[in-house]
Amino acid sequence: MQNLQKVEAQPDNAETADAAVAAQKLLTMQKTKVLAEVTSVHPIAKEQAKKAVADELVKKEAEIDARTDLTQEEKDAAKKEAQDKAKAATDAINAQPAIARFRRIKQQQHNKQ
Repeated sequence: MQNLQKVEAQPDNAETADAAVAAQKLLTMQKTKVLAEVTSVHPIAKEQAKKAVADELVKKEAEIDARTDLTQEEKDAAKKEAQDKAKAATDAINAQPAIARFRRIKQQQHNKQ
């Protein structure tokens, strides 16, 4: 955090206007690069979350199949319910924008200026 404050102060501490402009351009490029790196993480997290839902569904279906106290119709109904819940969870994951955190960080930086 201290390094970031030091870097952000550089345009203000430049000896000439040209140096200040150059420092500001460098700072802006670095911020853009870092923000781009942050956004590249989220699609992976979404895929991991969807995989976790799918894995849980497979486990649940196996548990249902292993039950001997249910009829085939009851097993089918329980599987359908589990599949519907998994679909709802996956839909909720898909509905989340991949760049939500990027927007939040960008807004926070804008508010600091």
